[in-house]
Amino acid sequence: MDPFCGQSHAQDARGRPMSWLGVVEIVDRVLDGRLRAHVGTVATLDEAIPALNPTERRKGKTVIRVRP
Repeated sequence: MDPFCGQSHAQDARGRPMSWLGVVEIVDRVLDGRLRAHVGTVATLDEAIPALNPTERRKGKTVIRVRP
């Protein structure tokens, strides 16, 4: 339990609770370039419905940008 934020709801790939220390390690790996997200499509909020319901198969995850 995090004394500042209460119960942590972050989970690892197996569904086990993650500590904030684990989250910090993931952020450090992303910033260092040792961990990359597999992003396939980036769409605006106006394009969200068609982007999330593609007619063809796409590689990577779809990211919806909500701020310009």
